[in-house]
Amino acid sequence: MNESKQVTGISKDKNKTATRSDDKYEKFTQIAKLRDQGVLTEEEFEIEKQKILNS
Repeated sequence: MNESKQVTGISKDKNKTATRSDDKYEKFTQIAKLRDQGVLTEEEFEIEKQKILNS
């Protein structure tokens, strides 16, 4: 019985990690588009990129 709970807990942790990775990727893609459109400067892009990578 405890084994099934443990496996479920591991699966949930993996899903949280995947969701965080997906969220970072989406944020990165968004700021890259803003940079490409000229909304963000290269310096602003790098600052925002570091914030995403460090979160």
